[in-house]
Formats: sequence, C-alpha cells, structure tokens
Amino acid sequence: MFRRLLPIIIIIASLSFFYYLKTAGFVEKIKAIENLKSLTFKIDNSKAKEIKKMVPVAPKPLKIIDRPKSVKAFYVTGSVAMTKKLISKILDTVPKTEINSLVINVKDESGSYLNQNMANLVRELRERNIYPIARIAVFQDNRLTKLRPDLTVKKLDGTPYSKNAHSYFWIDPASTEAWDINAEFALAAIEMGFMEINFDYIRFPDYDHTLLKYPFYDKTELRSSVINRFADFMNKRIKGKYPDTIISADIFAYVLLRNDDQGIGQLFTDLANRFDVIAPMIYPSHYSKGNFNFDNPADHPYEVIYQTLTQGKAALDVVGKTAKIRPWIQDFNLGATYDKAKIQAQIKAIKDAGYNDGYMVWNPNNNYDPLKFPKQ
Repeated sequence: MFRRLLPIIIIIASLSFFYYLKTAGFVEKIKAIENLKSLTFKIDNSKAKEIKKMVPVAPKPLKIIDRPKSVKAFYVTGSVAMTKKLISKILDTVPKTEINSLVINVKDESGSYLNQNMANLVRELRERNIYPIARIAVFQDNRLTKLRPDLTVKKLDGTPYSKNAHSYFWIDPASTEAWDINAEFALAAIEMGFMEINFDYIRFPDYDHTLLKYPFYDKTELRSSVINRFADFMNKRIKGKYPDTIISADIFAYVLLRNDDQGIGQLFTDLANRFDVIAPMIYPSHYSKGNFNFDNPADHPYEVIYQTLTQGKAALDVVGKTAKIRPWIQDFNLGATYDKAKIQAQIKAIKDAGYNDGYMVWNPNNNYDPLKFPKQ
C-alpha cells in the first residue's frame, strides 16, 4: 500500500519544496535541497512518518527590529561567532554597555561562515534587538585565489602576490566575476537576516603596481575608477533586490587626508556618496611618527581622530558633498595602552567633529571590557 502512495508523497513533497524556495532564506534553501535529495534516495524507507519529517517546513519569521539612529558596534570574527561559549560572552556583555550592534565576519580572507549556525545567531541577535551587520572581505581572499588562480593578482614571476610570507593573497579588483561572487555572498547574508552589508578590502594592494600582474585590470584606467565601478555595481545588485539594506564601506583613514587615491583606488570624495555609510579605519597606532606633529600618534587618540575627520569633512565641502561617517575605532594595545580613557577620547572626537552616526570597535581578539563602553 505504501509503495502505491509513494509517488504521490514525493509529488506533494516536491511541490512543497518549490513553494518553500520562494519564501525561505539562503540557509533554509540549502537545507531544503538536501532534504529533497534525502527523500529521493530513501524511497525504500517504509516509514511514512520519517518521509513526512523530510518535507520542508517554513521557518519562523525573523523579528522585525528598528535600525539604530546611531550604530555602536563590536566586531566579531567568524570563528568567535561559530563558538557558542565565546559568542555567548559577547552577547552577555552587550547589555552592560551602550553597544547596540555587532559587525560579524560572514566572509573573511579565509572563507565563508554562511551556515545554519550563523542563521541561528542572526535570529538570536534580532530577538535581543541587536542590529546585525555582515562584514565581507572582498578582494583579499585566500580561498578564492586557490579556487580561481585566473582571477588572482600575481608577481612578475607568475606566483600569487602576498605582501609577505604571513600575509594574504589578492583577487584582481577589476574582475567583474569577483564582483558577482561577492554580491551573491551579500545577498545570501541579507536573506539570512542581516540588515547591513559592510564591505572591507575594497581596494588594490598597497604595493608597487609595476611589480604586479593583473589578469583584468588595464593599467591605463585609474584605480579609483575601478573601485567606483565596483561600488556602483554593488549598489545596483543589492539595492535592486533589497532597497532598504544599508551598505557600508571600510576605507583607509589616510584617504581622508589626501586628494588622491593613495595608489589603492580609494578616493574619498568619489566614494562618499556611493555608499550609505563610509567607515574610515582611524586607528591612531597606524599613523606614522610626525603625523599631526606627534612623535607617537597612538598616545593622542582624540586629536588624531578629530583632525582626520575634520580634514575629511573639509575635502567634502570643497566638492559640495556630504557623507554619513561611522569610523572604526581602536580597542587594542599597539603604540599605547588603550584603556577606557583612550576609548572614550575617540568616541568624543567623533561627536566633536560633527558626526553622530556612531562607531564600530575593532578588537581583533573580540575581548571586550564593558567598563570601556558605559551606557550613557
């Protein structure tokens, strides 16, 4: 009797599957595909109740939350996000602070974390009213360079370029196929429930380009033009499908102080109105001796951030543009000990420079002290 009903059961399951694909998120779609394969290969199973379990069931809708007027975010690596004990510690820390958001690696230099565990985490963040931001490292990509050496930046001897033995490899920023691959990651993250996409490494390597071979980049084109085209492409791909999604872009802080692209393709006045949010990485420890007349800029976080932002604002005024600026700030000990006073000095500098769109905290170890970020 069961064998006679089996074709009908498979048809019903298949119809449910195709309806599900129209409504489910990225991870649920993958799971549904695997379930349908299981159904196909287990047709000899005589237990109808087990077949029933394989039919996809639509997931519970994600909680709708408001986007913070001022985003204040901790950075979270993919590995920490995937480790229950470590991410639980961060989730327990957030309510003790003024932090209202998390920037989480969904694709970093070594691979992707778009899986069921990430989907579960995004759901939990929204249940806790924590604004979820997906960070995607774009052109610095070890995994893709291995899979697609034809897209890879190489040295003159034909070997993949990396700045040093402990560095990462690069995809040609002019590769439109690479653009498309990263767009698909962004769209998948949005379908998973992330409300903002944060693009990092949207630049050329900071290296002598005469010593590099690019499979697609025509060196007669301005590098800034390539990055501008990438930005326009991403806006069209993402906003065309999800117009309410915020797109932010990480850029070198130095480009706010210069009127050129610093050789990496990031021209501040061009990018300012190409993304919803510009996120300059203003880490005082990364400034050189003599910048702003300081022997050790890391000892002067307020002055470094304030002067960087005000000079950047002046550059925008010259071309008649404005931008929503949400800087990355330093929470790691390099050049100086970054205690509560230095953290708060950075936050104050951002506000004093006239920006009230928040900040994002870079701590590579994801070890956050709640006392540094007290509720206001």
